[in-house]
Amino acid sequence: MTRFSVPDMTCGHCKATIETALKGLDANAAIDVDLDKDTVAVETTKDAAAMIDAMNKRYRKHIITLEDPVEYTLKSDKCVIEQR
Repeated sequence: MTRFSVPDMTCGHCKATIETALKGLDANAAIDVDLDKDTVAVETTKDAAAMIDAMNKRYRKHIITLEDPVEYTLKSDKCVIEQR
């Protein structure tokens, strides 16, 4: 399972946008968007870089990844991506 922190998710539209982006990448993905904790958990065969890229192309938010070591260098498009 891959988990992302997406600060400032506040509504059902935020949740639906993320789910749509990730389902477009993998229709069979199990996605849990927790608005109270600002987290997204995804069970999929796709890698983290592909999931972030899918959200980055459709969603204007701040995504924080926690990687050790950082495996992929990601460029911000619509999202602000912070890799730690």
